[in-house]
Amino acid sequence: MERPSPTPLTTPQIETAHGAVLGLDNVRLGLPLAGLGSRGLATFVDHLLALLGIAIWGLGVLSLFNLAGLSGPWAVALFLIGAFLIQWGYFAACELTMDGQTPGKRALGLRTVSSVGGRASSAAILLRNLLRSLDLAVGVPIMALDTRSRRLGDLVASTLVVHHRGERDGAPSLGRVPDSWTGRDVAVVESLLGRAHAMEPERARRMAEQVNGWLRRREPDFIADGEAEWADDAPAPDDPLVYLSRILAAEV
Repeated sequence: MERPSPTPLTTPQIETAHGAVLGLDNVRLGLPLAGLGSRGLATFVDHLLALLGIAIWGLGVLSLFNLAGLSGPWAVALFLIGAFLIQWGYFAACELTMDGQTPGKRALGLRTVSSVGGRASSAAILLRNLLRSLDLAVGVPIMALDTRSRRLGDLVASTLVVHHRGERDGAPSLGRVPDSWTGRDVAVVESLLGRAHAMEPERARRMAEQVNGWLRRREPDFIADGEAEWADDAPAPDDPLVYLSRILAAEV
């Protein structure tokens, strides 16, 4: 018999005006949206770095064709192809390897996330950056009109750019999550684990047990695989928060 698909862990609502997510037991996830000014400055820094790479590429192409005694449209074509790949590859590669950030975003404390506050998928990052060239022409007016300062690439890829406070948020990184979870589920549980120390102990325990119970009912294989990775001398902890952190391989 085919196993039914697990129901979502949470059904949070998005408050567009404030960039906030309400999730498990109304845990509020603040999404401090980045505005046009901070995003523009970060993009300026990144384009300077990308242009530096393009300039180096151009000098390399020129040197190559001079050494080979060649000239003409082939050099222009090779330069343009390389310039596009450098510009697109710079932003895409940085966001994929730097957890939604680029050097410009990191300098300004910004980060690309999913529309519900979780980590943006690789497909979303590639898609939003594929439209970056088009956004050079239409991105600013679209961001000025959009309530969440999204450019065309963000609208198509369902992403947001937010102010990222890093370790000061105390939000852990989940090392493993069930395949059925969406970005909002991950964001809600990360918020719970990151803010548990500031909550009433009993309320935090109850919420953690709620998630643990959901996992036991809906994802027994995930639970079994997680517990199997624990050492024999490390039994399952009694504290539901500690158990949840361990089963999700959470790291601060």
